[in-house]
Amino acid sequence: MLFRSRVADVNILYGGVGLDGGMHFGDWGELRMGLEGVTGNIDVNSNTVPVNDGNFQDTRARVRMQIDTLDNPVFPHHGTLAGAQWRAGLPDLGADVAYQQVSVRWVQGVAITGDTAIIPRLQFVTETDAPSPIYVQPSLGGFLQLSGLERDSLRGTNSGLVSLILDHRISGSNASFTFPLHLGGSIEAGNTWNNDKWFTGSYTLAGSVFVGVDTPIGPSFLGYGQAEGGERSVYFFLGPVLGNKDRKSTRLNSSHTVISYAVFCLKK
Repeated sequence: MLFRSRVADVNILYGGVGLDGGMHFGDWGELRMGLEGVTGNIDVNSNTVPVNDGNFQDTRARVRMQIDTLDNPVFPHHGTLAGAQWRAGLPDLGADVAYQQVSVRWVQGVAITGDTAIIPRLQFVTETDAPSPIYVQPSLGGFLQLSGLERDSLRGTNSGLVSLILDHRISGSNASFTFPLHLGGSIEAGNTWNNDKWFTGSYTLAGSVFVGVDTPIGPSFLGYGQAEGGERSVYFFLGPVLGNKDRKSTRLNSSHTVISYAVFCLKK
């Protein structure tokens, strides 16, 4: 699989393969571990960015535990998604850099009425060893990831995001709508840091309003986001937005099968 990530004046193009094994706990959780090999290229377009151009190689191990009881992976009104992951670069197996990284995430569906819910969410990523290379550093920016900012416009060795999403569902049984229509909004706060003060550092505030449709080919969203400092964007997004696109996998060795989603961002 090939992926492209753009952060400020840095373009990262990479691809990789991986294999996981593990166990399921009923239909609510899993423990998996595996190896992944990644190769790519970094292209720097500015002399002010302290990153070198060139190719990179990464071989990493990962261990992940996840609990998932959400009633809907995109518009949850009940249940919990919680997980923690550790991953590390392995120079003995070909990685350019040794690093260790820990990430945690939590999503909760809380129904207010039959058609309205609030969805609190948090996610944090931090390094536990030497500074992690830019191609594995967490990023923020984009729809519901500090809405209003460009996608992946913030990157650092540590990141944190907390948000509260409001979702109101208009029933698909209404003759006016073939598929369930969702109206909602969000309040978000987060940032990335290149030091160990991520918990006490400054946070950027952002928010959004959106319309979403749950279709047979996947959820789609049209949204408007605005972030602190006057950054604004209009989004059209097709695909999962809560970071749980591989939830409840029934084939542990297929965790790296990725569906491509269309994302369009119009800056204002």
